[in-house]
Amino acid sequence: MSVQEKLPLNQVVCGDSLEVMRRWPSDSVDLIWTSPPYDNRRSYGGVEAKDYLTWLAPFFQEFKRILTPHGNILFNIANKWQNWKTHTYTYKIPVICEGLGLRFIEDIIWHQLTGYPNRPLKMIDVWEHIYWFNKVGGAPTFYHDNIRRKYASSTLKRFSSKFKNHHTVDDELRGNWKGDYEFRQANPLGALPFNLIALAVETRNKYKHPAVYPLTLAEWVVKGWSKEGDIVLDPFMGSGTTAEACINNHRRWVGVEMREDYCDLIRRRTTPLMAQTCLEHTMINS
Repeated sequence: MSVQEKLPLNQVVCGDSLEVMRRWPSDSVDLIWTSPPYDNRRSYGGVEAKDYLTWLAPFFQEFKRILTPHGNILFNIANKWQNWKTHTYTYKIPVICEGLGLRFIEDIIWHQLTGYPNRPLKMIDVWEHIYWFNKVGGAPTFYHDNIRRKYASSTLKRFSSKFKNHHTVDDELRGNWKGDYEFRQANPLGALPFNLIALAVETRNKYKHPAVYPLTLAEWVVKGWSKEGDIVLDPFMGSGTTAEACINNHRRWVGVEMREDYCDLIRRRTTPLMAQTCLEHTMINS
């Protein structure tokens, strides 16, 4: 039996994710994408901000163990406003993770386009962190061609002009540039992605969950940081958005969720999607 076959693939496990992950083999998951409970601000619980890093560190220790050598962790979290200041624990997460042997690669910003003026004397919150980590010693995988964006019209205009080639600024200043030009071509797949993604928050919450993130965001992460057939874990699966993103994009998935009612919701959400995917696969190969 392979390492991957020891995982409950394409299923949600109802239980404490830390205890569940400890039963799984090492080097078995290609991508971990999740958004954990934010301290004590959500109706499904959480811990106080002052205790958050202590609570979180064991999860990242397990993430590191079960992640494949070239796998990725993308971790979404919002800042905390407390006692008339921004709490610093969210900014300390990369430091904690590096101490555990993870490499902090990038802080990707999710710009939510709009927000709610729910606090006096404070600017409106319209963004959250998506921290990107991988194991130290392993080269991260990034499938940027899957999530390229449209070029700006000004960029396309520059591509239509000739560029100086094979020289540096010093070469030109010293008169060493030979004057050769070339036409540069736009990548047909589009421009490289920004480290900022602008997507509105989920407002039509038909799943009755207090913290549903957009399916488009989950699909952007799944496509950019895994390939078809890879195993994606969401250890705080909530309403099952990560699972739907994986099904839509031909990734295998594993979810863990503590609440039984949300586990039932995930099963109701994913069962017809997986059945449709199997039907389409059968029709294509028949």
